Amino acid sequence: MVEDAVRFYKELPTSIHQQLFITMDENHASVVPTTMSRAFRFCFEVNNG
Repeated sequence: MVEDAVRFYKELPTSIHQQLFITMDENHASVVPTTMSRAFRFCFEVNNG
């Protein structure tokens, strides 16, 4: 699963702001809130930065 995410990330166009975050210490129950929180912060930083 991580390998697929890395492969997808590498295929993204470089013209967009991007960031890859791998949650190694999370499990299926905790990964959604953790990544959603980071995603919201990322979006607001890009739009307000």
